[in-house]
Amino acid sequence: MWQLLLLLLACGAQLRVAKAQSDYHSLTSVYKEAVKLAIKKAHETARSHVNFYGVLSSPPPQVTEKNIYITIHLKPTKCPKTNPDHRRECQFESRRPLFNCAVCAHRRRNVVRQIFTDCKWEKQVNERVLRDRNKRCSKHIMVGHSHLASRTDGSSSPVECLGCF
Repeated sequence: MWQLLLLLLACGAQLRVAKAQSDYHSLTSVYKEAVKLAIKKAHETARSHVNFYGVLSSPPPQVTEKNIYITIHLKPTKCPKTNPDHRRECQFESRRPLFNCAVCAHRRRNVVRQIFTDCKWEKQVNERVLRDRNKRCSKHIMVGHSHLASRTDGSSSPVECLGCF
C-alpha cells in the first residue's frame, strides 16, 4: 500500500515539473526575458541553478506596450549555476523553497530593459516587501498621470497571463 502511495506522490511531482516546463515554453518572448532577469538576480544568492516555476497572478502581471511589472516564482534545481536562463534538463530540488522575484522593466517590442529585479525566498516576502517593490517600480514607470497598469488601447480587459497560477 505504501508503495502505491509513494508511486502516486512521485507521479504528482513529475507532473508539476512537466507543467512548469511546458508553461515556460508557452510564455511570450517578453515574459521569457523577464524570467531571464529573475534567474540572473536569484543566482546571486542561490546555491544551484533556479528554473521558472510560474507567474504569480497576485499581484497581477502588468504588461503594456512600454512597461512590464511581473512577479515570478523560481525553484532551485539539481543543476549547477551556469547561464541565467530556463534549462529544460534541470530537475527541481523538491525540498527547496521557492524564490519570489519581481521584475520591473521598460520594453520596446520584445526587448526588455531592466529597471530593477528583486528576488527573495518566498517566506521573506511580506506586505512591506510588496509595498516597497510596487513603490520602486511605480517611481520609474510613471508617464504623466498614467500608471503602469494603464492601458494605451483604451481597453479595460485584463492582460493575458500565460503561465499564471
